[in-house]
Amino acid sequence: MSKRIRLLCILLFISLFSLYSESAYTPSWLTLDNELDSRWNWHEVGDTLEGRLYQSVGVSNPTHKVLILCSKKSSSYILAFNKLIEVVEKKLPSIEYYFFNFNKDLQRASAIVEYGMEQNVDLIIAMGSEAMAFFQ
Repeated sequence: MSKRIRLLCILLFISLFSLYSESAYTPSWLTLDNELDSRWNWHEVGDTLEGRLYQSVGVSNPTHKVLILCSKKSSSYILAFNKLIEVVEKKLPSIEYYFFNFNKDLQRASAIVEYGMEQNVDLIIAMGSEAMAFFQ
């Protein structure tokens, strides 16, 4: 196969892959540890805000709602979110978490906080210095 045809094939593959790639905002990279994954369900929320709502399996009426705001994809946020759920679920098993990535877009962060207020969240957690800076 000639170099030109190989290059075209590679470019075609990259183009097709980018068509199906996720938005920069979608927190699909946020995974739960295996043990937690069996006890928690999630689904997309917020329409264009592209967040995730995590709910404990078997809980239909949560007593508390928490909005978590982060500014970027980060393995440290995955670790922190998993530890947060692990520790808090022992004391408050009927809690739900709204997780959003504002991807360093301050207008988007404002819209997410407004969405959280509409959902009557009890607590907003800012993960990372950029998320904290948004609230200052």
